Amino acid sequence: MAENSRPKEWQRKTCIFKHAYRCLTSEYLGHGGLSIPQDPMNAQPLIEHWDGQTWSIVPSPPGIKNRYNILTGAVALSPDDIWAVGFIQGEDKPLDLYYQTLIEHWNGHTWSIAGPMIRGSLHSVTALSANNVWAVGSEGYPQIYHTFVEHWNGASWTRMSSPNAPGNSFLNSVRAISTKNIWAVGSSSVNYPLLSQTLIEHWNGKTWSIVQSSNGDENLKADLSSVAVISENDIWAVGQLENKRYEYRTLIEHWNGQQWHIVPSPNAGHANDGNVLSGSAGFSTTMVWAVGTLTLNDNDVSPDSAPLIERWDGNAWKLVPGARLITSLTP
Repeated sequence: MAENSRPKEWQRKTCIFKHAYRCLTSEYLGHGGLSIPQDPMNAQPLIEHWDGQTWSIVPSPPGIKNRYNILTGAVALSPDDIWAVGFIQGEDKPLDLYYQTLIEHWNGHTWSIAGPMIRGSLHSVTALSANNVWAVGSEGYPQIYHTFVEHWNGASWTRMSSPNAPGNSFLNSVRAISTKNIWAVGSSSVNYPLLSQTLIEHWNGKTWSIVQSSNGDENLKADLSSVAVISENDIWAVGQLENKRYEYRTLIEHWNGQQWHIVPSPNAGHANDGNVLSGSAGFSTTMVWAVGTLTLNDNDVSPDSAPLIERWDGNAWKLVPGARLITSLTP
């Protein structure tokens, strides 16, 4: 979509709430789009479709009874070839199956379970073609967490070897440029969940490897939640920092073809308000978007929240006014 055809301001669009509180974790898909929410109350996957005018619920396979069935990411290759990934969480024994992968596929008519439910959780998916799809996440509960990468070759899903930093390692987002150039971002922690550092990995066509990334100075936590690709020499990763005053601040890093470095990014609200970036999308060298949540800690009862939207215009990251959300929700 051309830049000049995009809306001049952010607007809130009505989506479906059914029986319970819904938490949206949607990603841009094209061909109308899909919204993949989480439903921790009703424990069932929820898939919605945008037809250009309204959102509607699309039937999806029922989740496993008495467990949390959560979809966290999606990617569309065509109107009849869409993948959604997530995980199944529950109190079943043994504990090493507390998290299991969840993979679903849309063939143009119906959604179906399309991958093995094995130990681990998937958080993001990207695709180059119908026989080249990648999904990333983590596995290891209840002990040390490790990176988790799966690949679809057109016939089956296979777990791929991926490196880990010392301690716990998590991958939260993945984007593919070519068969020899795929990036995944997340975090690692020796003292999880008290301390964490950014984690960035790269696929060169043969192996995954860790690429050095930045964490800022004197921070307790540094996490990357999303990666957006413009070109092989223009890649963005967004997330958040937690400083020694326990304040959450935006974190944005850029790959220039040689190295990752932190790019200054604004924070909204007051000094003690939390700024967290959780999603990103890139359309050109002068239009990259990052979205997340601003937590307003000026309420003595409970913190309120508001949308946090930022845009890269080719020179700097700037705050963009967003459609105001309801600051508290009751199921």
